Amino acid sequence: MQLAKKFETYAHANFSAQKRRILYIGKATRGDCQDMIYSQVHEGLQTSFWHFARRISRLADPNVENYCNLAWCNIFKQGVIRGNPGRQEAELQRAQAEDGLREDLRTLQPTLIVLVAAGYYEEIPKAAFCMESDTGPSALVETRIRFDDGRDYRFRLWSRAPYQGFPPIVWMRHPRESLDSI
Repeated sequence: MQLAKKFETYAHANFSAQKRRILYIGKATRGDCQDMIYSQVHEGLQTSFWHFARRISRLADPNVENYCNLAWCNIFKQGVIRGNPGRQEAELQRAQAEDGLREDLRTLQPTLIVLVAAGYYEEIPKAAFCMESDTGPSALVETRIRFDDGRDYRFRLWSRAPYQGFPPIVWMRHPRESLDSI
């Protein structure tokens, strides 16, 4: 597979000044879209990933401007041109991926982590964020949310309350894979 350019974590210039700061974590950048980050976050591609990101940004703060309470990173900092990294590319990045997530947590200091990559190399965020089964109160929840497109969706997510210095975590499959229109 052909590798994409290295992905740099995106945070709005005013991110650190926000009371509620969300670290939104996907799988990996698909293609060479580093130049498109601003338009993806602010103008919004019409994908389930960005519908969900914009919705949680507004749920955290209905008065937020320019989604400045949302930082975006990926498990893998280097994606591939098409799809997501396969086993070979993932194994080459495993150590950097775990370290990168810890570094994003340390530098951005989010008040909430939203991980939309359950089932995708999940041992990496589990290790980076201490997400083993015995790490504090957690819950599996089924809930509904209305997206920008006006439709209601039902999805399942796992959540954990703050634990040993880690902020609360919401962990679910990619919105495209986990949502059922209702």
